[in-house]
Amino acid sequence: MRIDIALSSVYEYHTRNLSFQRPAHGPSYMDLRNKLDLTVEYTKYTVGGRVDTYNFFADRAPCHGSFPNCKGVYYPEKLFLKIRHKNFEFVGGDFYLTLGRGLVLAIRKVDEFAIDNSLRGARMSYDDGTIRAVVAGGFVNINNFDPVQETILKDPYDFIFAARLAHRFAQKINIGAHYVHMRFAPFEDDTGLAPKGYSFDTYSHVAGGSLEISQLFNKVDFYFEGNGHAQTIGVKDILGYGFYANLTAYLFPVTLLIEGNYYKNWGLIAELQTLYRKTNPDDIRTIDNLPVITYANPPSMERDDLDTLGETVNNRGIRARIDYTLPNRATVLHLNYMLRVGFAATEGVEPLYIHHLYGGVEHRSAAFSANVNGGIREGLNNPDWRIIHGDADLSFHFLKRHSIETRAIYWWNNKSGNIFHIVDLQLGYAFSKVFSAAFLYSYYDEDQTAGVLRHYFAGEIKFQLFGYGSIKVHFGATRGGLRCISGVCRVFPPFEGFRTELNLRF
Repeated sequence: MRIDIALSSVYEYHTRNLSFQRPAHGPSYMDLRNKLDLTVEYTKYTVGGRVDTYNFFADRAPCHGSFPNCKGVYYPEKLFLKIRHKNFEFVGGDFYLTLGRGLVLAIRKVDEFAIDNSLRGARMSYDDGTIRAVVAGGFVNINNFDPVQETILKDPYDFIFAARLAHRFAQKINIGAHYVHMRFAPFEDDTGLAPKGYSFDTYSHVAGGSLEISQLFNKVDFYFEGNGHAQTIGVKDILGYGFYANLTAYLFPVTLLIEGNYYKNWGLIAELQTLYRKTNPDDIRTIDNLPVITYANPPSMERDDLDTLGETVNNRGIRARIDYTLPNRATVLHLNYMLRVGFAATEGVEPLYIHHLYGGVEHRSAAFSANVNGGIREGLNNPDWRIIHGDADLSFHFLKRHSIETRAIYWWNNKSGNIFHIVDLQLGYAFSKVFSAAFLYSYYDEDQTAGVLRHYFAGEIKFQLFGYGSIKVHFGATRGGLRCISGVCRVFPPFEGFRTELNLRF
């Protein structure tokens, strides 16, 4: 028998919160968030679950209707039973599910943003190395705490059914087909698609297939996926499609990546969630700040860590990247170019042509590591939309377990003639497996609202707890702005105050 216990605890003291930054809360407040995970595994059975607790203190602002008087909320989450038998696996309760490259369905977890969407229902899968099949269905169960606005969210109660069948040929070729049905919880319409006050169900059907070829001639990987999408919103039917292709050639010392996409009316899966949040607010001040819950993650061809929104509703584009490994095998040079055309669903609207050119170098050795990038992203037919960006991560190692780590980011931005700058600097020291400390500075001048800082200073220290976890303490101010990770983008407000984070695992 194996038992895993994990505890995550975050305490924050917000010393300064402007009314428009986190509007559900007062000018200063404290919050405490805990997550306790328990998983027990015995032979072919695994059972697990999590309890989430959220507490707010000294907060004068009203909270979510499910969070009376800001006293606290306790949620049982991610409860599941898993049974494995030969080539079969059954899961009852909460589970994650991604089909293909996420173009059709991506019910997943993104730790950095505390996004934790699962299906609560049942999943049956089969895998014998040649045939892979999965059938699943359930209601969407989201993480009920939004870490950006620090509000409690309701589960959307949307239903999803999914099935996929794939076959492997000659250990190199995978051919698959899939189908997804989504029926969204009814809500009162405010879109103009139906008479005022009319309540209706909205549903989608998505079907498609994929072809994957691995190590063709021992040098080439290829992936293609095509899907059709039919959605009904009230009295209106919408048709869409999504195509994506990726080719990677390993021609040492050169690696070549080429990918392309064509999406038409593809973002409506996510757009319905926008309708949901607009028609179910408990606090009208937070409507524009709540997250949009998406059930798919179409490849956008953008850098995953670049804080830039990638349009995946109506666009077509192509991207090429070439990597060259120097003879020492410790240094890699790369150059990337992307051209994307974003077009409107209606005719007569001029498309937006976006191109992104950047390059860099990555070096890794026992004494020194570096990752340096720079480039430009701009609208070809919009001279007032441009980003010039550069970033560098440097790490100097000495005395086996000690290192000095630095990070620098600079952005020059032009948004419709509004020019602003972003600077992030970090200087840190790490004693491997013992502790680390860092000083952070940021400059951000996009928001000219009175009272908003431009210069941000902070410090943090992190202690490792003898292999059982860690505790991190942060004090100071950190800038807000758009942040993107793994295809998810959110606009974060600044943070000023004190924060501790404890993680334990046994």
